[in-house]
Amino acid sequence: MSGDTGSEKRKYLRIESRIIVKCRRHTVTSSESREKIDAVAENISINGLLFRSERKYEIGDMLEIEIDFPEGECRPVFYEKEMPPYNAPIITSGTVVRVEFVAGGSFDIGVCLTEQNDEQWLRLFNYTYGKVES
Repeated sequence: MSGDTGSEKRKYLRIESRIIVKCRRHTVTSSESREKIDAVAENISINGLLFRSERKYEIGDMLEIEIDFPEGECRPVFYEKEMPPYNAPIITSGTVVRVEFVAGGSFDIGVCLTEQNDEQWLRLFNYTYGKVES
């Protein structure tokens, strides 16, 4: 797991993660599909994530993001253990704040999450800080 390296000043803990995210631009050009693309998150925090994509985004692009957690790993805050697994993804929006070309023709895309409700924020909190405790 990676946390604050000392050279970065982050407000929230960021953990390494290999979860699937689906994303698309809020404003889609005529040459683009409305279809969401699948990508793999490299790391995640309460207010942002970094994912690898074959599609290049521009800094400032607004994205619709669906974070699809592994079964049972991101439960609602008041989840009862005897309830069935909770698999609902978090669907939110974010702004691209970093674009970096990586070998093989892919891009690392850093996104600041901008439109989370309280339940989404708490689920991300439970996921990231729960990974540190386990």
